Amino acid sequence: MPDITIYKLVVSLLLTQRIIQADFAPEKLFVEALKCREESLATKDDLHSIALRIPPETMSGKCTLLCMMTNHGLIQNGRYSQENTYEFLKKHFPERPMMVRDMEETASNCQYISDKVPEDYQGTCEHAYILAVCIQENLKGVKL
Repeated sequence: MPDITIYKLVVSLLLTQRIIQADFAPEKLFVEALKCREESLATKDDLHSIALRIPPETMSGKCTLLCMMTNHGLIQNGRYSQENTYEFLKKHFPERPMMVRDMEETASNCQYISDKVPEDYQGTCEHAYILAVCIQENLKGVKL
């Protein structure tokens, strides 16, 4: 498995080159994360990472991701929702119909990953982190 530091560097470079983008501007992501701050005890660093589209590695950051994914329906009743993830991606990339296949593949690939997560990890902060990385990894090569 690749070193997480290298992964973070690659993601940072991709962000800098505007390869990973969405209708969620950093300030919108920050506001969404703020809504979960009290519940997750997110730190300023966690919120900053999320705003930059870098999944935070702290437990409080991972729990912020869980809260955000639950609020947007990507996780329902502790389970990843492939259909809701696909709908979420379509909603936030409405001007990009050519990406529909990539969005479908992302949602499907992350369902496959989610299905491999042990039962006792389903619906946990760690599960949300795994899904966030999966979604990001699957969309990173797409010019958004």
